[in-house]
Amino acid sequence: MVAGNGGHALDAIRKIKGMAIRVPLVVDDTLTLENYDDSHYGFLRVTVDPLTLRIEYYQAGTSATPFDVVSIDLETRIVS
Repeated sequence: MVAGNGGHALDAIRKIKGMAIRVPLVVDDTLTLENYDDSHYGFLRVTVDPLTLRIEYYQAGTSATPFDVVSIDLETRIVS
């Protein structure tokens, strides 16, 4: 699993027409960028049980609270 912000120098996310990206950014009717972090290193905590896959993103050295979370119901395949 790759978080995209570890093991290399921090890189700012590309700007759109010279402007910083504001979230949520709706790309199309199937894709929305809800959150991003281009100023901190971080790591993922992945937990799974028979019903749920949960992925939490933590900013390194900032807080014990996840910066972003996604959960997938493994029976219904619904992402929340």
